[in-house]
Amino acid sequence: MKKTLLFALGLIAVGCAEPIPRDLDELVEQGDLYANADGMFLDPETMTPYSGRVFNLDPQDSARVRFVANIEDGKIDGLSEYYFVNGSISKQTSKAGELHGPMGFYTKNGQLSSGGTFNMGERCGEWIEGGETSSPVYGVSRPRANRCAHTDRRPMVPLD
Repeated sequence: MKKTLLFALGLIAVGCAEPIPRDLDELVEQGDLYANADGMFLDPETMTPYSGRVFNLDPQDSARVRFVANIEDGKIDGLSEYYFVNGSISKQTSKAGELHGPMGFYTKNGQLSSGGTFNMGERCGEWIEGGETSSPVYGVSRPRANRCAHTDRRPMVPLD
């Protein structure tokens, strides 16, 4: 009886554990992930859209993490963090593979150097650039730049 109970508890504990993050380089890229909204990351074993945490190591220093993110149904979704060699950090949020929500670039001292908000890939609202607040980009290439429908209008992702 005790062995059965311990076995069942062990199975539950293993089943409840968070999956181990995968190296982004291990996933299969289908389509153009950066220019095509239809591109996605696939699990190499099943060739189905991958869901879970990912990381990417610096090719020059395999002990240094360069990128961490969450992927949902093959698309980057949620908070992504980029760590640069000079110590600066970029944080951005995405929804179904498109920039959506606050993003920020921080110096190695944690000071915000630039940041703003995206609404489904479109830059919107006020941005901080070079330490100064600026208006959004208007024009033909970004006709919806002033329409920020995102409910969280914070101009940056806090550096925690």
